[in-house]
Amino acid sequence: IGPLMVDYLADDRVDRWLRLTLTAQRGVIFTDPGPLDEFAGGSMSARSIRGMYLEGNVIARANVDDYMIRSPRVYYDFRRAEAIMLDSVMRTYSRDLDVLIYARATEMRQIAENQWEARRAQVSTSEFFKPHIAIGSDRMTITERPGNADEPPSTHIDARGLTLRTQDVPFFYWPRFAGTIGDMPLRSITGSTRDEDGLGVLTTWNLFALLGVEPPPDVDIAWRLDGFTKRGVGTGVEVTYGDRRNEGALDAYGMYDEGTDRTSTGQRVEPANEFRGVVLWEHQTRFNPDWTAQFQGSLISDESFISAWREDDFRERREYETSAYLKGQSDNSAFTILAKHELNDFVSNDYLLASRQYQVDKLPEITYRRYGDSLADVMTYSMENRLSRARLVMQRTTPREAGVRGRAFGLDDDDRIDRALRELGLPRRYVNRADSRHELAVPLQFGPVKVVPFAVGRLTAYDDEFSDISDQGDNFRLFGAVGMTVSTQFQRVNNAVENRLFDLHRMRHIIEPRLTAWYGHSTIAQGDLPIFDEEVESVGDGTVLQVGVRNTFQTQRGGPGRWRSVDFFMLDTAVVLHSSNVDRQSPTPQFFDARPEHSQFGDHFKTSMMWLLSDTFSIVGQGTYDFDESHIARGSVGAALRHSPVLSTYLEYRYIEASRNELLEISWNYRMTPKYSVMLRPQWDLREDEFRAVTARVIRTFPDFDLILQARYDRIRDDFTLGATVGLVQF
Repeated sequence: IGPLMVDYLADDRVDRWLRLTLTAQRGVIFTDPGPLDEFAGGSMSARSIRGMYLEGNVIARANVDDYMIRSPRVYYDFRRAEAIMLDSVMRTYSRDLDVLIYARATEMRQIAENQWEARRAQVSTSEFFKPHIAIGSDRMTITERPGNADEPPSTHIDARGLTLRTQDVPFFYWPRFAGTIGDMPLRSITGSTRDEDGLGVLTTWNLFALLGVEPPPDVDIAWRLDGFTKRGVGTGVEVTYGDRRNEGALDAYGMYDEGTDRTSTGQRVEPANEFRGVVLWEHQTRFNPDWTAQFQGSLISDESFISAWREDDFRERREYETSAYLKGQSDNSAFTILAKHELNDFVSNDYLLASRQYQVDKLPEITYRRYGDSLADVMTYSMENRLSRARLVMQRTTPREAGVRGRAFGLDDDDRIDRALRELGLPRRYVNRADSRHELAVPLQFGPVKVVPFAVGRLTAYDDEFSDISDQGDNFRLFGAVGMTVSTQFQRVNNAVENRLFDLHRMRHIIEPRLTAWYGHSTIAQGDLPIFDEEVESVGDGTVLQVGVRNTFQTQRGGPGRWRSVDFFMLDTAVVLHSSNVDRQSPTPQFFDARPEHSQFGDHFKTSMMWLLSDTFSIVGQGTYDFDESHIARGSVGAALRHSPVLSTYLEYRYIEASRNELLEISWNYRMTPKYSVMLRPQWDLREDEFRAVTARVIRTFPDFDLILQARYDRIRDDFTLGATVGLVQF
């Protein structure tokens, strides 16, 4: 009979409800009495149908969207929920990855409602007959798992004789693959060439998929394997794990290195050991909503490994440390215990190396904090208390060994950094410290004016007078401060404003003046104490006055029926003046309203600006002018312009007087086609009047992966890098 369409409803299996729609040019329906010679349509009992043999462009669709199969010839056994399909294409939907999955096979058997076996098969996320990236297999089992309360639905594959293929050409073989459809063995591959490293190939693999075993729940292991012609071979694992109470990560990487490091400052460093690497671990356990425990571990082979091989982490990562931390937090209070002991005797963070060249061990530190308690509905009370046993862990290397220039510390390149710190009188032994800070604030309202007087008292006690630092040292430091903040807000609305050039429709001008007056006194100057914690020892005193105003201009954009309010222009300015007895600690002054004692003192003017000229063009900027030195301490201005949906430009100018940096950076991003996009980002050093760095990138988007080609030249490192990265879209 045919052509025909059969809508089969297995309503007698409530727990495994199945609705199967079959469309074919011709076919045979087998029932208990025998094959049907003709079928006029209508309804038949599901129990009376044994199976069907269908020919032509056969389409089988189950439960509307669960899966669809196309095949020229199909036999379906309804009693056993089994089928045989030749030269078939199956399309199913992976809910955990939110993508469509395509499986092609010369022979496919459905052995259960949610399971298929295929021979000479390939699986991909592409509907093309020859997909760009696919998993090929001699024999494959595909299983749709329904999921449960802890795991979402997933598509699982068990494949033998595995190959990764591009355009039907195999480029990688592995005997077995087992895992969900998202567990493709190869995750990324990068090829590069760099002056110091030579030719390099960096790869990341799914370890469980390579071993052909199913991963434990909530565990992922990525295996890294890298090789460089001038350096050697590196390998490691990145493990992540977690559930509702526990989560963590392990990063272990080692390499046999026969080359020379070129650090971010351009310095050449000969590594002390040929075997180098890093082991990092972090873990968090939530006992309940109030109590949490955190653990970190950090072991690094040598001083220059991070700055040479993980430059982004060197500049941006939080402090490398080995510690255990327990926190109990409820409402506005928190109790914490910290134990911290450094396994490395050198600093691997850019900001720590540039500021103080040491880290701090704490065995232990106990703190109790409580903020914002109301006293008689008149004032608020906050406090911080801590007990610490701490010591300084100094950088026990020379600037040359650390890969930095000695003049940054006022040293020769071969002078020991820790010796210079000891000559300043900084202690190396453990110091016991108790610190208690208390603050009272009285919020007052006089019409539109808010006035908040406040007072701070602090006692810090040590078991050392630090007489090697200063003869003014003492075991006790008393600190007290009083101050007041005054602020208000008023506005004016002008409904007559209309300007098509700047896209203005009505205008509201909000003016927010503010004033902070503060006086603090400490019995010990901050320069006479070693800095175990910036928030404890780095406390300044003197008299400070800040006067500022913030202007915000709002308008409406979008047009009739689509009007929306927009802050199209903002200008914030302030003048900060200090008494002559303040201790200036930084070449760039800053004032912190929340805690003036932690400010970097110095008379200055500061401003920040934002101008949203349109929805596609904006300008931002900020700057600080130092009255004491009569120069701009730092500043930056940038502009972003979206020329069209496919082209955008970004420009930024940065100036820092202390480091004599004056940089201009431009970035163009252009999407030439839906498949190709390019980025060009040059950086110009205006002080040296030459390029400091330039980066060019081309991205080719394929259905299953992104191909990224990048070239970069860094003049500081005198380094040219050319690389290609294949970032695979996980199946």
